[in-house]
Amino acid sequence: RLWLVDVGDGSPRFNRLAPVVGGELLYTVDLEGVLQARSRESGALVWKVETGLPASAGPGLGEGLLLVGTAEGEVAAFDSEKGEERWRRQLSGQVLSVPAVSQGVVVVHTEDGRIYGLDAENGEQLWLYNQGTPVLTLHGTSSPVISGGIVFCGLAGGKLVALSLENGALEWEGHVTVPAGGSE
Repeated sequence: RLWLVDVGDGSPRFNRLAPVVGGELLYTVDLEGVLQARSRESGALVWKVETGLPASAGPGLGEGLLLVGTAEGEVAAFDSEKGEERWRRQLSGQVLSVPAVSQGVVVVHTEDGRIYGLDAENGEQLWLYNQGTPVLTLHGTSSPVISGGIVFCGLAGGKLVALSLENGALEWEGHVTVPAGGSE
């Protein structure tokens, strides 16, 4: 073991609170919204911010941003070097997946099945993909993955979708599994 520190409380309900490494820093957020940056080599605290957000997912990292989702349906962006808040955006449902960012677009998947494309500069909505949520689902959502200008995301009904990062247009979709059961 190189080092060990307490970074706050987690929760089995919100299992998308996980550390993320960027360069020489390791970032964490806890249930109370305490966002921390630590040296990945020593664990020494570099900065700490009490955001006041009831964090449920994150932090996501990219393009100088740390992204945190909340159980109240907010997503917030913070400067990854200093921890200063850049913007907050209210969305339609709980954010239970880690937000992703690439090419100036923040992608957030909410519990109600919507996938948002937000401007990384100010949080303004650029596009929205909404396929709806089936009646029978598991509590939770998959985290979007961005590669080559395409957003890949699993949906509650057993589908995987590929969306254009630029405008949210559906590139393709496919069934990963077919839902089955006797009733809701």
